[in-house]
Amino acid sequence: MSDSRESERKGHGPAAVSCAECRRSKLKCDRTVPCHACIRRGCSHLCPNGTMTATKGNKTLVSQAQQLAKDLKAALARIKALEDALKAATSASHPLLTGLRAEPMKSSMAAAEPVYEELYEGRVHETTEMMGSLLVGADGKTRHLGESASSDFLLTLIDPSDTGPELDPREIACYGMPSEIVELSNAFPMGVTFCAIGTDNFTEFLPPRSRALELVDLYYAEFTRLHLPIPRPDLIELYIDPIYQGNEVGSAYAIHPHKLSVIFIVLASGAVFDNPAFASTLAHQYCVLSRACLSLKSVVREANIASVQAVYMNMWFLHTTSHDNSNEERWLLQGTCVKIAQIIGLQRDSAGWNMDEDEVQRRRVLWWEIYTYDAWSSVKTGRPPSINLQYTDCRYPKDHDPVTVISNDAKELSFQAWKFRFSVSGLTPIMHYFFGVRKSSYAELLELDKKIRQVSPPDHLKAPMNLAQTNRSWSSDPRKAMQQFTILAVIESNLLYIHRSYFARAIHEEPLNPLKHKYAPSVMASYRSAHRMICGLRDLYAIHPETTNQQHYFWATLFSACVVFAALVIESPGSSLAQEAAPGLELALSFFQTVRSKESSSESVLTMLQRLLKRAQDAFAAFHSTNSPQVGILPNGNINDVEPDELAILGGRQSIITPRSTSHSPAAQSTNSSSASPESFQPIAAFNFDVTAGTVAPDPAMQKDDDFDMSIFFNKHASGEQQEMSDWSLFNTPSFEHENTSGSLHTETYRSSSVVDQNYGLPEKGDLTATMMAGDGVIWSMFANQLLP
Repeated sequence: MSDSRESERKGHGPAAVSCAECRRSKLKCDRTVPCHACIRRGCSHLCPNGTMTATKGNKTLVSQAQQLAKDLKAALARIKALEDALKAATSASHPLLTGLRAEPMKSSMAAAEPVYEELYEGRVHETTEMMGSLLVGADGKTRHLGESASSDFLLTLIDPSDTGPELDPREIACYGMPSEIVELSNAFPMGVTFCAIGTDNFTEFLPPRSRALELVDLYYAEFTRLHLPIPRPDLIELYIDPIYQGNEVGSAYAIHPHKLSVIFIVLASGAVFDNPAFASTLAHQYCVLSRACLSLKSVVREANIASVQAVYMNMWFLHTTSHDNSNEERWLLQGTCVKIAQIIGLQRDSAGWNMDEDEVQRRRVLWWEIYTYDAWSSVKTGRPPSINLQYTDCRYPKDHDPVTVISNDAKELSFQAWKFRFSVSGLTPIMHYFFGVRKSSYAELLELDKKIRQVSPPDHLKAPMNLAQTNRSWSSDPRKAMQQFTILAVIESNLLYIHRSYFARAIHEEPLNPLKHKYAPSVMASYRSAHRMICGLRDLYAIHPETTNQQHYFWATLFSACVVFAALVIESPGSSLAQEAAPGLELALSFFQTVRSKESSSESVLTMLQRLLKRAQDAFAAFHSTNSPQVGILPNGNINDVEPDELAILGGRQSIITPRSTSHSPAAQSTNSSSASPESFQPIAAFNFDVTAGTVAPDPAMQKDDDFDMSIFFNKHASGEQQEMSDWSLFNTPSFEHENTSGSLHTETYRSSSVVDQNYGLPEKGDLTATMMAGDGVIWSMFANQLLP
């Protein structure tokens, strides 16, 4: 081999070049055969013309790293053994033990230990039990909802009637429309390759300018309380004015079809809140037109910022008008919206491209609206998000609507600005917790709980816990009041999602007093979050009934809260918390039935609540009717039932579900369930609960802000004390007083500062090192075995 290289150098032959492997690996070659680089890397037999197979890692180096890891582990074990022997042999501290001790391997060592296959297999083994629920139909139709999925989403797995065949409102809206437009609408969102019509064919569907502005005003007044993808000045300047150009009659001839799509979806959203006699049909007609316009030019070939806005606003339209029937459609549109946004580079901060400042702000606002929706819906469905923050550098947009605090002339974030920041600081860690590649310990869960609570909203957006508060109240402006409750609901519902598996395990293993269980913080956190969502929604409804009734998401949180109360009573009927949750469940159902009974979208929820209440009443009555109830044995337990228990499914435990027959549907059992009455829980004093009246609050002197002393509350329940219920009102924060050294009342604030409150009523963190021995799905499976009807 060396002679052949030398012969090439003689005469006028070509000059020596690097060997093939050095060229492939982009290494410096000394041009000898074999070269030193190949010798060093253990592939000298390939030099100069051969190359190694391209892999993610050099097998020789990986083997060497494995051997080095084994040697280091053996050395560390030997050092540790010698240190222990030396410590046992010497009475006093030995000088060799006062210096550096053998430390566990650091992250760099841990990273070198396993090969890729072993690392992946280990992670898969740890996470396969955290599966959530899977619905498998007879025809192969399959739906998955993960362990964090909210109860209203999980309900569609138990009772899929709301996803059954029914006439889509958009199909009704298509009646009388040209067939070309209907075909374009059906091609949404990808569009068609070729179309014989253009934007001028949509001119006849544009309303007069005055009417368009009326619907635009309705859109911004009613539809953008929780999201604002396009500020009103931008919509007028970039979308409305180019169409109408100061005239009463508009023309769609010269506008891009995706911008026209944005206009139509704005008109559709505004029409939802117009005259109810024809609002629904008109709104869906505009929605059909919006989808048809987006399909005129395929997003595959002509994506722009209007394309993203149109898809995003169509998602929100579905969320408002067809909330219960469009879960999967919205999920698919969400992924499409993210991909279109990435096509036009919204994930990168546009200031680096020297764009106009206004355009930079538009792109930033839209990107963070998309990220917020993606994170929120990811947790709600228990599915991984479409956006990873590691791959974006887009900055927060400027807060154009900050609130000035009169007392100190300081600026506080607006709702939109706080929403973006909470999505990063609060929802992102939650997604890492649920969708990460490894299980988390219970101590890590408590750290996550603390992190979420520390993302405190601005003072002007904090919700009161009862109407007796004088320093905090629901805003008289419906828009701001909805934002107040949204913040409350988002924080508390996510706390509920992360704790509910441990909550289930605690009430299963310690049914008489779950607050004695090592997972008692999860019991208290779940109960408190459920309590806050119920009383908050009830108080909000008392002030803004019409607007509150329109928010589907608010009533979904009430349902999740009721599931927690039902689980507590059914699984742990003898606990003191169950004696509080029992009447609370009845009153929450009464509240829901009074307000939502006429809403077709709430039929399945109401039926399920009635079933859960009936089961709770039976369990509670059976437990208290026996003289010596057996711990851990529930009167309604039947582990031989082949059907998954609805309460376990609603809690997010691991399940495989097959559709029920008609005889097992909630509707078929609603007759018996609806017989539940508020008098069923006899041991509990009746509550004064009138959904049309104001909240009956405790004495203001006994309650400060929205808080109560959780440490006393926890200690009384954990010690097994039974307290009379006649002095309490569940739909106001309970008041538990005790005197501190100064004689003043001590209360827990939302952002706790005391040691007891920071540890959620339990001892110091060192005592809470129990780690998760099984996946969350197994925890819920254990829970379900005792709950099967």
